[in-house]
Amino acid sequence: AIAARWRTRFWGRKALWNRMRRGSRLAKELAEAAPVLERARLEAQSVKLEGGARVVVIDLCSGFGYMAMFLSELLPPDKVERIVLVDKAWARHGVERRPHHIDPAHISDPGWPIRLSTSHADLKTPSDRRSLLRAFLSRGCPAMLLGVHLCGTLSLRAVDLFNDSPSFFFLGLKPCCLPPAFFAQRGDVFGSANGHCFAAKAVAVAGKWQRGKWVGGASRQELQRKFAVWVDNLSRCVECDVEGGGG
Repeated sequence: AIAARWRTRFWGRKALWNRMRRGSRLAKELAEAAPVLERARLEAQSVKLEGGARVVVIDLCSGFGYMAMFLSELLPPDKVERIVLVDKAWARHGVERRPHHIDPAHISDPGWPIRLSTSHADLKTPSDRRSLLRAFLSRGCPAMLLGVHLCGTLSLRAVDLFNDSPSFFFLGLKPCCLPPAFFAQRGDVFGSANGHCFAAKAVAVAGKWQRGKWVGGASRQELQRKFAVWVDNLSRCVECDVEGGGG
């Protein structure tokens, strides 16, 4: 139903609609983001707000913005103020967009039920993470942090961002590929401000995905085993207020 509404809304702008649907890409993105979309919807519906406050949703490494677009249609507008799409591929505000930047025409369209906005930031850069918190959470508004398909150590940086602000009451994280082998070769140890740490060799692998196929020395069994270890350790790095219902 959502995609059908988009088709009607953007049909008069064929080039833009073709960018949005990209053959089967739209359906693929929905299927992959579905678990996070559903959890985010339930959290937004159940959160208790006071004094007219509304939630800010931050979508990390948003890419084209499919998840934020679906969230705008699924979340309650009376509880959610805006959704911020964070990616280093967006042009900085006030700076002319270059060919390597994502064209935000679909995001700036006025028809979204919940306002969408973009923010240029590199999640690996500490100053960019601090800037995100100052720009969107300095007023102490409640916030949700989402990250789908975060590659390698970007998942750790998402956890760092979550831990750095008490405004976040929900973290929806769906990691993608594992950290590359050079972290293990250097003898690195990953960790979080909450004190949890683990050796990079427990999760790092040699190889990468190319056009949907794994190319590298690690077997499927090793990938599955290390991914389970990766997810477990990421969860242990999160500072979660269990009694207060946060996290």
